[in-house]
Amino acid sequence: MTTTSDGAAGNDVPAGNDLPVVTDATTGAHPPAQQDEPSREHGVPASELSDEDLERQGTHAHETRNWVFLHGTAEQFKTHTQRMLELEQEYLRRHPKRTWQGTEGGAVPGDERDYLARIAATPDGQLHKLEAHHAARELGLRPERVAALHRQNPPLLSTHGDYRVLTDAGRVWLANPR
Repeated sequence: MTTTSDGAAGNDVPAGNDLPVVTDATTGAHPPAQQDEPSREHGVPASELSDEDLERQGTHAHETRNWVFLHGTAEQFKTHTQRMLELEQEYLRRHPKRTWQGTEGGAVPGDERDYLARIAATPDGQLHKLEAHHAARELGLRPERVAALHRQNPPLLSTHGDYRVLTDAGRVWLANPR
C-alpha cells in the first residue's frame, strides 16, 4: 500500500503519480473546462516538449493508465485520455515510422521486393524476427503484406524458429525484373 500526496492510505496509487486537482481557492469547486483553448494546468503542450520529455511523459501516461481507469474519477479519466492522446499524436507527428500507426495514410507503402532484398543481403538469407520486423517498419510495409509473403503459394518467406528465411521461390521472385 502506498500513500497519496495528502498522506492518506491509497489503493495501489503509484507514489507521486497523482493527477493534479485544480480547485477555486474561494469555493473549492473545480473550474469549468475550457473547450476552445488547450489547458496549461495539465502540463506543457506536447508540441512544445523536447523529444526526451515527450517520450518520458508518454511512457508515464501509459504506466499510469490502468490505475486511472480503475480508481480515478470520470474527470481524471477524461483528462488522462486527452493528455495521452495529445502526447501520442505529437509522437506520431515527429516519428511517423516508429509505429505502425505512423505508416498508415500519408506514407507511400513499402515494397515487398525491398523487404525481401534486405533479407537476401544477409549471409544466410535470414533475419532474426525482431530485425525483420524493424526492416518492415522502416519500409512502411504493413503486417498483412509481410504475412502474405509467408502464405502465398509457393511461399517467398518462411519461418525457422526465431528467423525469417528467404525461400528458393523468394530468391527466384526477387531475381526476376518487375
